[in-house]
Amino acid sequence: MASIEDFLDTKISNVDGQVIAFFGVFDGHNGPGAAKYVKMNLFDNLVKQLESVADTKLAIAEAYKQTDQNWTEHNHSQVVNLDLAQQLVQSSWWRTVCWLPMLVILGL
Repeated sequence: MASIEDFLDTKISNVDGQVIAFFGVFDGHNGPGAAKYVKMNLFDNLVKQLESVADTKLAIAEAYKQTDQNWTEHNHSQVVNLDLAQQLVQSSWWRTVCWLPMLVILGL
């Protein structure tokens, strides 16, 4: 049975008086976990970075890094015992990844 592993999202936000549009396609591999997590968190992380970092390229890079770090921590927090951790490492669930093209338009 096939599962849905891909997600998309669009958002328009306002950062420091500047309208910003976000468009993302989140392509999951080995399951939908990472793609769904990134869809729910990347744009919020990007807005936070844009509010605190003047360099747009740096803000985007930091948002990706923060989302990746949070995804890793989220997965580790789901592990409650060593036996389960070993099972997850061996399963495809643990290796769920997400490839995502994203477009950010500043100053609409």
